[in-house]
Amino acid sequence: MTEEPGPAQDPIPPEPTPAVPPEAPVPPPSQAFEAPPPGQGFDAAPPTQAFTPPPIAPPIAPPPIAPPAPPVAWSAPAPTVATPASGGRSSLAAAAGILMLVLGVLGAIVGVLIVLGGAILGSLGFQFLQDNSNVPGAAAGFIGGFVAFVGIIVVLYSVAYIVGGIGVLRTREWGRVMGIVLGIISGLIWLAGLSGDRGGVIVALVMLLVHVYIVVVLAIRWREPVRVLA
Repeated sequence: MTEEPGPAQDPIPPEPTPAVPPEAPVPPPSQAFEAPPPGQGFDAAPPTQAFTPPPIAPPIAPPPIAPPAPPVAWSAPAPTVATPASGGRSSLAAAAGILMLVLGVLGAIVGVLIVLGGAILGSLGFQFLQDNSNVPGAAAGFIGGFVAFVGIIVVLYSVAYIVGGIGVLRTREWGRVMGIVLGIISGLIWLAGLSGDRGGVIVALVMLLVHVYIVVVLAIRWREPVRVLA
């Protein structure tokens, strides 16, 4: 039996051979690329300056430390003393100053009346004694002048009371001294008046006690007592 010829088969094409690129021509040694020297190329970086570090300051020495203070022994605090405030005149001294003012005003009124009475007495007595031929007229004038002089003394003494009382109320030391001196003198005068009649003794005793109060208060209780705080 003979085989029948089949359909014609296509022949398998051969695989293509890859193309080999031609080799680049190698330049001759004389035309080889030479790198430009540093700093001359267009893309070369500018030369940099050398970095110099700043000078270092010397270290600052710390301040010296003070030595600790020595221990102090504890001591008890001193007691506190309350001192009198400025213008510390006591109320008793103020009452004494008011009494001096009242006595001065009353004394001045009495003194003025005595002066006027002496002038009137001298005028009337002079006329009466002129009618009596046995008594010279100069005696009447002397009596009236003496009474007027006593009245003037009383007025001046009363003015001293008023001035001293004002000084006491204004807390002046000279007013205190005047009050003590005037109180002692007047107290001795009123002490001598205790030897009179009954009515005069009562008045003299009251005035004596008033002046004793003025002297004692201005001498001892001129200012408020100092109080010590516990």
